[in-house]
Amino acid sequence: MILASMSLAIVVMLLFQSDSMIAAIFQTGIMIMTFLSGGFTPLPDGFLKQVGSYTLNYWGMQSMFQLMLGNETSIVAHHLLILVCMAIGLSLIAFLVYRKGGYHE
Repeated sequence: MILASMSLAIVVMLLFQSDSMIAAIFQTGIMIMTFLSGGFTPLPDGFLKQVGSYTLNYWGMQSMFQLMLGNETSIVAHHLLILVCMAIGLSLIAFLVYRKGGYHE
């Protein structure tokens, strides 16, 4: 979860130059992902719940819930594997954006 969050922060940092814009975009993104993942209140079945399954928060929360419920290791590993794949994807995007655009000072 830390690697995925840091990679997302790097992508946002490389795409925007202003510090205030970076903070606003990142905080807004976190709030939207938390809402879509059901972090504020459980979402009913439907479109929002399906969109929420594409967020980092959803997979991080699901892996912790599965651990707390004492479920099998394979279920927890499945959730963590998806989270790791998302972290690797965001890391690759951060690397590609950095190589293409460089760092803004």
